[in-house]
Amino acid sequence: MADKLSAGQPGMPVPSNKEAKVMNADANIQVWLEMFSQIPPGIVVPYVQTSQDTMLHYKVLVVMEGHAGRSLISQTGEVRTKASIPSALGRVSVNRNPEDDCHINLVLSGHGGNELSYHFPCRDTTQHTKKQLTLSNK
Repeated sequence: MADKLSAGQPGMPVPSNKEAKVMNADANIQVWLEMFSQIPPGIVVPYVQTSQDTMLHYKVLVVMEGHAGRSLISQTGEVRTKASIPSALGRVSVNRNPEDDCHINLVLSGHGGNELSYHFPCRDTTQHTKKQLTLSNK
């Protein structure tokens, strides 16, 4: 059995943009980010948790814009979730200046190709604390 998150359950919901594109509306899907850093760069780990065993395709896109230009980091893959157990979707290193505009998009899709798209601000990845954002598709 997979361990729960080291800091316990996800924290309070934080407003974020979410677009549903005909994915199972009855599915209970939670998505959040954990951000770790001792010193820059920060490490961002996206998580997904479902109410039932499910196979999902995912794409994580980090977009940063600042005085030095625009940077894109993309990761894709598949994850087989177990009911009520958080699943990490890889990890991304984010090195940004406080004045940079930064956001993280996470797109989930099932076998039918339907998508759920989540949009998170990067926040400050240079702090020495872990942050969590939670969304529920219920």
